[in-house]
Amino acid sequence: MPDTIGRITVPTVINSGQTFPLTTLYPFGFSVERPVIVHRFGSLDAKQEQRYYVGIGPRKFQFKHPNLNWAEGKQLRDFWESMQGPWQAFTYTVPNPDGTTTNVLVTFEQTPISFEYLRNAVQVGLNLIEVVDPTTAPIYTISSTCVRFPSTALSTALLSEVQQIIPLIHVRVRESAVADIYLSDRRVTVGGQLYLPRLIGIGEPGSDVLISQDIKGTSDNVRFTFGNGDRVMTQLANDTDLKYAEIDLCLFHVNSGILLQLWKGVIQNFTSDGTPIFPVTCSDGFFQIMNQYPERQVSRQCWKTYNDGVNCPWATKGRSSSAVTAAGGDPASCDYYLESANGCQVHGMAPYFGGHQADPQGVVIKDDSTGFLGFGRNVVTATSIISDTVWGLALPEIWCNSGGNPLFAFLATSLMVDYRDESGYADSLGILGAGPLGGFTASMVVTNADGYRYVVAPMVDGYLWQGLAVNGNLNVTKYQPGYGLRYIVGKDPATSTTDYFSLGQGSPQVWEPNVYAAGTAACEIRIVKSTTIQPSTPDQHQMTVPIDYGMWGWTWDQSGNRTAVQGLINPFWIAVNMLLRATALYGDPSTGSDPAGGSGPASSDQLAMFVLPSLIVGDGSGAAEIAAAQVAAILGTGTETQFQFQGIISSQKPFRDWLTEVLNCCLGFYAWEFGQLKLGCRINASAVDAYTLANSLYQTLRLTPIQAGFEHLVISFADVAYQY
Repeated sequence: MPDTIGRITVPTVINSGQTFPLTTLYPFGFSVERPVIVHRFGSLDAKQEQRYYVGIGPRKFQFKHPNLNWAEGKQLRDFWESMQGPWQAFTYTVPNPDGTTTNVLVTFEQTPISFEYLRNAVQVGLNLIEVVDPTTAPIYTISSTCVRFPSTALSTALLSEVQQIIPLIHVRVRESAVADIYLSDRRVTVGGQLYLPRLIGIGEPGSDVLISQDIKGTSDNVRFTFGNGDRVMTQLANDTDLKYAEIDLCLFHVNSGILLQLWKGVIQNFTSDGTPIFPVTCSDGFFQIMNQYPERQVSRQCWKTYNDGVNCPWATKGRSSSAVTAAGGDPASCDYYLESANGCQVHGMAPYFGGHQADPQGVVIKDDSTGFLGFGRNVVTATSIISDTVWGLALPEIWCNSGGNPLFAFLATSLMVDYRDESGYADSLGILGAGPLGGFTASMVVTNADGYRYVVAPMVDGYLWQGLAVNGNLNVTKYQPGYGLRYIVGKDPATSTTDYFSLGQGSPQVWEPNVYAAGTAACEIRIVKSTTIQPSTPDQHQMTVPIDYGMWGWTWDQSGNRTAVQGLINPFWIAVNMLLRATALYGDPSTGSDPAGGSGPASSDQLAMFVLPSLIVGDGSGAAEIAAAQVAAILGTGTETQFQFQGIISSQKPFRDWLTEVLNCCLGFYAWEFGQLKLGCRINASAVDAYTLANSLYQTLRLTPIQAGFEHLVISFADVAYQY
């Protein structure tokens, strides 16, 4: 069966059945190329070196004949042309030192070949490369596997004087119909998997560096060079999309049988220019870390993929195909708007709509600023004004947890979407962020430890919602729950009886039917204000809402059991959940640890994205365990949680920047381990390794003086005891 790379058949070397017509002159022999990488150290007066052989090339036989006659020169030229250069293989009679000969199947190395014609002779020198029999390829078994950093067994094995390391490349393109691709610098079977010879270089040409990473930890960058003399790689690139294909590099240590899973990433770019090489540029496994985050924006268009069975389950939750067709829609597609001719309402999927459809809404009122003593007031139609500035802004993510104590409620400022002046009243709709949120804070007057009293309640421009009133002494004089206040926690799908993304009208209030914003937390507040009608835009007003519990999040124990947490504030688990959101593996934790119907992402798929033992070990040494530890309070008595992240991820910027900011709250750092996010905590600053002249590459450490300057430290922080 012929070898294949993806769906491309690798052409085999054609044995012409012919024999090389000439005989080499003495001296003769063969060579095996062994490229060497030298690591130089500063010890022993910079004379200490460490050398590595990089692969074992094929045997090369050198043909020398400085005085061919013209007839022999023509014979060699004709033979070259009949072989079509290095395209076909032939038999070469190799002389042995004992006078015997051995027949070896070879091809020409040079293309083209050159002859130097003299007056009475022809000079030529060329190399012949042995064609290895595929049936003689070595087979190895894997004794154990380790990732990135060598295990104790591999560290010991790497101290031996003689070693053999085989690079192994695995490529998984995004097209499911294309089989996985396994390549190496030789034909070899490792762990039962055949790797085809195609890899001819790792790293930049002329450099000994395999993987480069800048100090910011943005990404690991790797360059692979594959052989393309037979145009197989070009055909592969034309047959399927190689961009963003998953690729990983493993090193098999032959001496110990240990497989080192060194690096995993994605193909970012490749070049096919007609030359015999096919360079591929790759970066680490999460190219999403360079994407803007949060990914969701305030938009009138839905972000979901139509009928994907996960975020948009039209086939099981929507109207029948006949009903959609009767309504003028197309069951096979959606235009991703709510009220359009082929949108969510037509498909019966309004509660699943992921966009934000806001329409001006009019209501007939009497202008309280006119008439006398309530008589003779003018009847006017008050129409809400839709914001022009919120569209395209990032949909914020709120991570907070007050523990149920209103003193510690998190005050979130909403994105004002809709505002309607109703003379003595005003109705507003604001977006808080992505949902679902864990819960809102009940409105009340509280007193902090210093005796300072203040109101904890949703407000617009400092006005309380219609059903709540306090006097000058901050005593509650009216409390009518739900009267002028409506919360939307942001469930997906939206609750069809309460989560309307519109303003209420009438008494009792009614809302525009089938208008929702699934997965978006919002709040509608109706306030009592002065009777003067002053038309204004939503961005001229401010809505603040106290929140007890922010977004839900996933956590795991050391055994890999998943738990949904309300109001997640552990910085390391937040970092993991941010990654899951960026890679569409977040789901909806508010439905519980095991989502009903299995509609959420599988725990195993989520665990494959990060290194669980780096967060939780079970003995308190994991990064998430360190953050959750109870320690003596810095101020006052008692204990407090060691590290927390309570805040809003509001503006869009590269995911890695947000990841860094969250981890800055807990002495955290991150790295990539074979395509998985690995987190750590710098709480222990003791030395682990010492870098000296004996183990640092010579002249790779460069120091420059620090510029002198005055020490000036400005610290600003949000005091939870004073409403941040």
